[in-house]
Amino acid sequence: MRLHLLPFLCTLLLSQALAGGDDSAVPTRICGTRTFSDTERAEREARFRLAYAGARSELRTTWSVVKTVTLPVWFHVIYKRDSDGRRLGFVPKAVVQKQIDVMNKAYRGSGFQFRLAGISRTENATWFDGCMDDSTLEESFKALLARNPARNLNMYSCNSASGTLGYAYFPADGPEGDYHHGVVLKYDSLPGGADPFGDGITAVHEVGHYLGLYHTFEGGCSVTGDEVSDTPSERRPAFGCAVYRDSCGGRVGKDPVANYMDYSDDSCMSTFSIGQIERMQQQVSAYRPALLE
Repeated sequence: MRLHLLPFLCTLLLSQALAGGDDSAVPTRICGTRTFSDTERAEREARFRLAYAGARSELRTTWSVVKTVTLPVWFHVIYKRDSDGRRLGFVPKAVVQKQIDVMNKAYRGSGFQFRLAGISRTENATWFDGCMDDSTLEESFKALLARNPARNLNMYSCNSASGTLGYAYFPADGPEGDYHHGVVLKYDSLPGGADPFGDGITAVHEVGHYLGLYHTFEGGCSVTGDEVSDTPSERRPAFGCAVYRDSCGGRVGKDPVANYMDYSDDSCMSTFSIGQIERMQQQVSAYRPALLE
């Protein structure tokens, strides 16, 4: 079954500050996918509440009993050779493991941890160069490479002509066994990659989407915002490390620029909120129950 909602595309662009903002001209993450209107988001949340209420009671109480669920990760490296025979985008196992370590550190205390179940490597120049920008290619490489998406987190590394850093689908965007589910990453966003997005935090951010989180600036300064009550409202994404920024004056709290679901530099991101943790647990209980079995 084809997922009809576009994935989150986080694109590295050199951007000028938004009018009236305090962000300087710095490299920025920008999503090039559809956003949800307040009405669309409300409809999605209504369906989520019904799905969570209908989840088996043992799934809803998993987190109070088990405390931590460890998700198996299949990491699929897509690479190509240049004219001199060098392997571009070939990611060593040590770097893949470092990425898992970064994720485990970021998700510590959230109820989620990750273990490397396996690595596949595919030499395919077409996939490598177009994996982020061509939905037809996504169909082909995910259909071939995905390992049991209902029970594994599939992650893919490749390149992006447009500068896209990564994308993922929400849990609600299709059946849990659909091969489209997973996270796709630009290979140089992995640990040891290009600054300011080369510390492995793009994967943390995209896994947040995979587990059901919106961006912190979703909904802007509206009351519901990103549907998490303890993340302060944010009018627009934060770039660089804009500490002390308050884009929704009059509402409680300054912008959550250190939150993993904002757009700050990797070095600036360090936290999920308690409400985000609860939401991820509830989203998995409602839409990805096989991960808990």
